[in-house]
Amino acid sequence: MHQSNKTDLALDTVTLEDKYTLKKGRVFMTGTQSLIRMLLAQRQRDAAQGLNTAGFVSGYRGSPLGALDQELWKARKHLDENQIKFVPGLNEELAATAVWGSQMLGLDPNALVEGVFGLWYGKGPGVDRSGDAFKHGNIAGCSKHGGVLLIAGDDHSCKSSSLPHQSEHAFIAAMIPVMNPSGVREFIEFGLHGYAMSRYSGCWIGFKTISDTIESSSSFEIDPMSVDIKIPDSYPVPEDGFHIRWPDPPLEQENRLQRQRLYALLEYVRLNGLNRQECDRARYALEAELKRRGFIEFDGTPQHYGLWLVGEHLEYQVPTDRHGHLAVFRGQRIKMFCTRAGHNRRWYFAGPVDQD
Repeated sequence: MHQSNKTDLALDTVTLEDKYTLKKGRVFMTGTQSLIRMLLAQRQRDAAQGLNTAGFVSGYRGSPLGALDQELWKARKHLDENQIKFVPGLNEELAATAVWGSQMLGLDPNALVEGVFGLWYGKGPGVDRSGDAFKHGNIAGCSKHGGVLLIAGDDHSCKSSSLPHQSEHAFIAAMIPVMNPSGVREFIEFGLHGYAMSRYSGCWIGFKTISDTIESSSSFEIDPMSVDIKIPDSYPVPEDGFHIRWPDPPLEQENRLQRQRLYALLEYVRLNGLNRQECDRARYALEAELKRRGFIEFDGTPQHYGLWLVGEHLEYQVPTDRHGHLAVFRGQRIKMFCTRAGHNRRWYFAGPVDQD
């Protein structure tokens, strides 16, 4: 009888605190916890660059962000170690106003830190009621070493809301760009890009979450210090920059936002490749977008739905037993509209408008 040789395997030491303390390696965390890790990573990246910054978080709970304040309280030790202050808001608009105030720190010559990165959170209806504070804060801008992220929790299927809602329209009305991470891992990457983008352009940055992402969990490799952030040098930044200042007449604020800051932000997005497609167009692009948007249950092959790859475009060919029209669109940013006329359904697909 032969005895088999056994190789001793060294097991990694794993703790529940790894999600906040492990500098590099595999971690397990929820979407809510990844937002907190993103804040810690931002402070640590600033410190590595020689910046003495602090963080400020305020908002109002509501699903799918109902557990964020609880997780922030649980992580108080880690927040305190990284100079991040959490003050829940009495309501959403007061919380947004407080975050706006955190960006005025740079106007005080006696400030103890070089900047405060602010984070606001609230569910979709909270975005609606905070519109005035968002518009004023965004048009005023943020501090050079501050930045603002607005975390919106959207309930597309109206599982725990009085109305189904999505926040992109409200953000767009306030001229606030929107980031839409696809999962837990991207919360950290997109959050760090969001702060860098905010500091560069002076814009507040919307950050969309839904229950499928924020309430999910994942195990993945983490290395926040390795997120490659490129600051554009090709866009002409004025001598006085894009940041908050005083005095600053309203018409000058509006001109700066519409004619300079938003275009600078687009240059950042282009340089860092934030609008990217990482899946096979013919099979997955439309399926992933529609599922993520929650429009329809998409099952079957693209050809079953009349989808064919045509060069750099996806072409929608209407089957003979359906009513509608032919449309051609590019990439994965797809909007879908459905109208009903009796028992007939008409599906319309449209893509982004090219400047050329």
